[in-house]
Amino acid sequence: LLLGFRLREWVSDLERVTKLDGQLWELVSRHRVRRPLPPVRRPCPQGCKPVTIHIAKDEWCISTGAEQGIQENRRSARAAIRQLSRPRPLEAQVTSRLHSIGRSVLIEKFAY
Repeated sequence: LLLGFRLREWVSDLERVTKLDGQLWELVSRHRVRRPLPPVRRPCPQGCKPVTIHIAKDEWCISTGAEQGIQENRRSARAAIRQLSRPRPLEAQVTSRLHSIGRSVLIEKFAY
């Protein structure tokens, strides 16, 4: 009975991990692009013409869509911060008036 419960629990966990793994690969494939590594040119140690080496592996690069998405997110975040840090006209007027009142009170206090 306990063994059957543990087995079902293990199968359930395995199915969940398999599902998450599939979702992760889907996400990675949307943001990454596989492309072959470029050929590398190396000089010949004996002074003959350079040797071109082709590496039979692929590299995973950030796709241009993902890169544009990241840049757009940063741009919108900067715009939101600028908007939040922009002074509000009414608050600026009140602050300015309070500052001038405080300065005039301070000047009158030390004038005597």
